Amino acid sequence: MMESLESRLMPYFHIKHPTRGAVNGPYTKLPVGHRVRFLALDVIGTLSPGKNLAEVVSLALSDGAEKEYWSELYRIVL
Repeated sequence: MMESLESRLMPYFHIKHPTRGAVNGPYTKLPVGHRVRFLALDVIGTLSPGKNLAEVVSLALSDGAEKEYWSELYRIVL
């Protein structure tokens, strides 16, 4: 069940399109640094993400506060 949920959440962060290649998901359209982006990371962290979901989340993050927040959150979760 958790794998199914993770596979449905992954495109929100990053997609590997067959012809266009790597494409960022809707998460990247949220304003950088906005608390909604951090709340989305909290939701993923609460799910104790597997390696695949954690990797696509990392690909979607902007540099700075979000990457630092995610790395701390992901370290705590694992």
